Amino acid sequence: MLKIGELAALAGVSKRTIDYYTQLGLLEPVRSETNYRYYPEESIEHLQLIHALKKQHLTLEEIRERLQLMKKTACSDE
Repeated sequence: MLKIGELAALAGVSKRTIDYYTQLGLLEPVRSETNYRYYPEESIEHLQLIHALKKQHLTLEEIRERLQLMKKTACSDE
């Protein structure tokens, strides 16, 4: 699990970008008992995917829909 600053550094984005993506539902943090946000390791891959899809001129809403579809597909495969 990564803190927001660690995730930002590893993914090469700002903490503000991560905050924004979290608000939009593109990233899902896990809250600690003290209400800190921790992000799973796969959040790095999600950020890379978001960046790639933005390069294809998809809107953040379209990207959110794709991420949700991928999550549903992954859950049904288990």
